[in-house]
Amino acid sequence: PMSDADKLRASRIKLALIFLLPILAVGLATLAFYSGLGVPKSTFNKGELVQPPRQIDDMAVRTAGGEPWRYGSRDWSLLVVNSGACAERCRERLYLTRQIRIALGRDADRVSRLLIQLDAAGDADFAAFVKEQHPDLELLRADAGELRGLLGRAGDPDPVAEQPIYIVDQRGFVMMRYLARHAGHDTIADMRFLLKYSNEKSP
Repeated sequence: PMSDADKLRASRIKLALIFLLPILAVGLATLAFYSGLGVPKSTFNKGELVQPPRQIDDMAVRTAGGEPWRYGSRDWSLLVVNSGACAERCRERLYLTRQIRIALGRDADRVSRLLIQLDAAGDADFAAFVKEQHPDLELLRADAGELRGLLGRAGDPDPVAEQPIYIVDQRGFVMMRYLARHAGHDTIADMRFLLKYSNEKSP
């Protein structure tokens, strides 16, 4: 038979495991997503990881009307950056983010779409274009130097010239990007994984 001391020790070990298991589970899930360890190739992330993730609130972002803006309380976001007129390539990227969001089905409402404009858009019809084609798009402004300091560091693709589609997580960290070589379904697959995982971990 176990002594009282042994029973007390066993109870403490069980209690410690109860507290540690959820932390371990979250840690392993995060490791699996970022490394692919133990994850089937069909679900391993298809975009490029932003290393290290960048906090969008580390730069001064404003609304289109000039008011200070913070990422705030939201779920996930798809972000595109543009400078000058939102010409053909910019509009293609906006179209792609719209189609990605639609493809997420019932989870579409959990994803915001953001466009950071680095200067005045030259198109006289841009506001009408957004109102007609992208009414859910959030138009923002930021300083070009600040943005390049955040997303255009050494080794990063140019956030303006290459116009990646970025994924911003629930805490405001820019954590993945998709370049022209990535197909739209790559982003959809990763978003579905992230939405499923974050939904399972929600209280």
